[in-house]
Amino acid sequence: MDGKHDVVCLNLINKIGKFSFHYTNLLSM
Repeated sequence: MDGKHDVVCLNLINKIGKFSFHYTNLLSM
């Protein structure tokens, strides 16, 4: 159960990171 929760958290962090990276790219254009 703990391992699965960690994977979900990592996926969430990864998605948020990619989204914010894309967002800053749009702002700098």
